[in-house]
Amino acid sequence: MKTIYFDNSLLTTTFCSRKMFYTQIAELQTWEDKISSIYGNAGHRFLRALYEMETPPNDCIGVASEYYLEKIEGLILPPREIRTLEHLQAVCLNYIQETFPKMFHTFPLKTVNTEGEPVVGTEVEFSLPYKVSGEYEIVLCGTIDKIYLDSEGKIRIRDYKFTSSWDKRGYLTKAAHLSSLRFYSMMLKDFLGLNYYPAAELEVIFLSRIKKSNPRLTDVSEVQISPLVEFYEDDMKIFRSQLETTMSRWTTSLSKGTDKEHWPMDWFQCSGYWGDCPYGDLCKADRDPGLFEVLKEQYTNKGYKPLEFQN
Repeated sequence: MKTIYFDNSLLTTTFCSRKMFYTQIAELQTWEDKISSIYGNAGHRFLRALYEMETPPNDCIGVASEYYLEKIEGLILPPREIRTLEHLQAVCLNYIQETFPKMFHTFPLKTVNTEGEPVVGTEVEFSLPYKVSGEYEIVLCGTIDKIYLDSEGKIRIRDYKFTSSWDKRGYLTKAAHLSSLRFYSMMLKDFLGLNYYPAAELEVIFLSRIKKSNPRLTDVSEVQISPLVEFYEDDMKIFRSQLETTMSRWTTSLSKGTDKEHWPMDWFQCSGYWGDCPYGDLCKADRDPGLFEVLKEQYTNKGYKPLEFQN
């Protein structure tokens, strides 16, 4: 039986079934996305080690560096790519010196779920079987970057992002529109048996392109927190309904097979609200096999493992 994972990387404002095909059936990923993903995942490993307080802060940089070097081996970074090992190390050191001392009020929550099993406060993994259909099992899953208690004792979700976006205000504002945060809040409420949906926020590490020969450490990155996003019952009912509709559509596609034509495009909902889909060119070349094969060379195959640190 093949397990089909549904995680936050597949959640968009459009719930595109074709994106699911490229991600899970064809298992494609752009080279650029691969470098960004390696950098982001290395940063997530640094933050997890830092907040779990089991590794000295400076040694946490080594945790990120080892992962980065292992995953980047064999890849050639474009000349203008800023996500180098040196940049990663400088960003981590800057975070230790400038941000970490201010974050003691957000230390991760240690709690248990309804079965009494421990829930660790950083990189919290969850998986919930959704439906078994023929040869497929669909699983709702994901990894929440951090869970902590606010001043009123309520659970909050924090999601880390590493980005070189210049539009800081726009990036922070988009937190209210992220379907992934609603997904996390819904799953956490269900798993812990809460009577409310946990609020969520982004902690964004904005990466800078340094051109000076001897820049200050604080020039390599800036950390900002998005406004807190509250999720209300009426809003979440709509989200659950959208999720049900999406899963029904994908289950139908799976029942027909793994050929691309069973995973339809919807041009009226093409591309995400906050940017074009990385698979957009493949969809545009859908009716030209020759062009499709040429464009496919821009991608690399990957094993889809959604419970291994999604960025």
